[in-house]
Amino acid sequence: MLLKQDIHVQSCYLEARHQPYNGHETYMRFFLLLRYDMMSKVAVVTLSLLGIACSQSTSSEAKRVSDVQQEALTITASEAYKRWKSNPDKVVILDVRTPSEYQSGHVKGAQNVDFYSNFEQAIQKLPKDKEYYLHCASGRRSASATEIMRRHGFKAYNIGGFGAVAQAGFPTE
Repeated sequence: MLLKQDIHVQSCYLEARHQPYNGHETYMRFFLLLRYDMMSKVAVVTLSLLGIACSQSTSSEAKRVSDVQQEALTITASEAYKRWKSNPDKVVILDVRTPSEYQSGHVKGAQNVDFYSNFEQAIQKLPKDKEYYLHCASGRRSASATEIMRRHGFKAYNIGGFGAVAQAGFPTE
């Protein structure tokens, strides 16, 4: 990719894999950015850790986690509604608002897991064979919660705020 006449930038993702004696693999994903200034003949390399995709899991589990992490974090509430409607047994609606917010109105059948109350510990009890559609009041907490769930290998999507979710057609109570 050419940024200016005299600067070339190239980037790529790198994945490191380590397999210790116990047979479990650990994956790490990095982003590498190489900037080469043609005028000064100087190359600047930026390497940043994107996160540990999987720690001490089987290689097939690591691949599943890696595949999940590469999908988009956000889908629209209307797209989520279509997917939920076509396969309701596969989808779990996760309301990450506080219990008082949840009581003021929520999607019928949604599970309430308060983002501010040991969220990371609470999700460890959830099955990983489901798709999770997360929402909060505005979409901010559910975005953070989605990232946390993805790091733990869940197939999770942020679907925004409660208003958009209700407007998309999800039944509320």
